Amino acid sequence: MPAVLESDALNVVNAICQKDVPCTEVGVVIHDILWLHQEMWPDLINKAKEGGLDVIQTCVFSTGHEPSPGNYYFEDRYDLIGWFIKLVQQAGLIVHLRICPYVCADWNFGGFPVWLKYIPGIEFRTDNEPVKAAMRRFTEKIVNMMKAEKLFQSQGGPIILSQIENELGMV
Repeated sequence: MPAVLESDALNVVNAICQKDVPCTEVGVVIHDILWLHQEMWPDLINKAKEGGLDVIQTCVFSTGHEPSPGNYYFEDRYDLIGWFIKLVQQAGLIVHLRICPYVCADWNFGGFPVWLKYIPGIEFRTDNEPVKAAMRRFTEKIVNMMKAEKLFQSQGGPIILSQIENELGMV
């Protein structure tokens, strides 16, 4: 087994099941896909499936996908849809998508893009309108991208759950 499988990059979790279906789904967190080479993704996904897992959970890090305000990047290892989610779908697995403006210790600056700290009136980890406005734009961008590709379960896609805030209890 590759060393990455032994790290915190993969953690077994229970998944949210579809309505009126007994909850027997078990998943794996391929948490930090940006830290893994794209060439590793198919093997990791196949190993998860071969191991009997049904759900892949992954994060969408705003710091990586929005390097400057309103400028989005989804190429190379940042190709969340074309490479990662569609690979999971092709493997016949389902997705728990964590759209993460904040991920605590998982990324420098908690996963927030560094440019946010230069916006007047910013206060992190509080009920702050400038942070909420920036994160609303990012979240809407991701959700609209997923909808356009018909990746949500209601559209026949693999995404059964989207989670926005990872550390809400910390506020």
